[in-house]
Amino acid sequence: MARYHDQALVLKTNPYRDTSLLVSLLTREHGRLTAIQQGVRGKSKKQPMAPFQVVELGLVGRSSLLTVSQVDISHRIELSPELLPSGFYVLELISRATHEGAVEQGIFPAAVSCLTSLASDRFALRRFERCLLDELGYGLDFVEADSGELLDPKMQYQYVAEAGFLPAKGEGTLGSVLAKIAAEHYEARGIAGAARKLYQTALIPLIGPEPLVSRSLLQPESPSGSSQQPGEQ
Repeated sequence: MARYHDQALVLKTNPYRDTSLLVSLLTREHGRLTAIQQGVRGKSKKQPMAPFQVVELGLVGRSSLLTVSQVDISHRIELSPELLPSGFYVLELISRATHEGAVEQGIFPAAVSCLTSLASDRFALRRFERCLLDELGYGLDFVEADSGELLDPKMQYQYVAEAGFLPAKGEGTLGSVLAKIAAEHYEARGIAGAARKLYQTALIPLIGPEPLVSRSLLQPESPSGSSQQPGEQ
């Protein structure tokens, strides 16, 4: 029987049987896991885990059916009502993009950093999307896919998932804009919006074609490229 002790970010919880919860966790050392937290519903005085909590916990059992043996809630990442959609987007993106039990140790600190900086960093979501792509092996290579040449600042390009940047046959994105995205210079006019579209396309092989539920809660980029949703610019 496996025994784990790890730090985790709570992604979501669902009722399980009469008194328990089924908890989805992103752990620091063991990747995304699902575990049962027993006896925390109904008349129990035990504190149930909830999304956005960062916890220290013990887990026991087989890898396919783990049970929480102990839990210490370190803190809960508090988000204002305006930032909650962005926060749930981060949690849902992790749930969709990662595989249970696959260990990518850079994602846990990046997720916690993103969530805690949403109020102060307008581009926190873009930075996290970029990190997630890099950690999962889908990082963007800002060169022409066919030739390996640097992108021409004056040419229009389109990004094809799992292929790369190709000269656009119709409307595309200027190489000069892509150069700013590559350097993560999101402050310039229109760059944040272009990065959002690019990263959404690049994430499709990881999350699938079905839209994220949390995406519908996020306000779109304004025509100037700045976001109307705090934390979502």
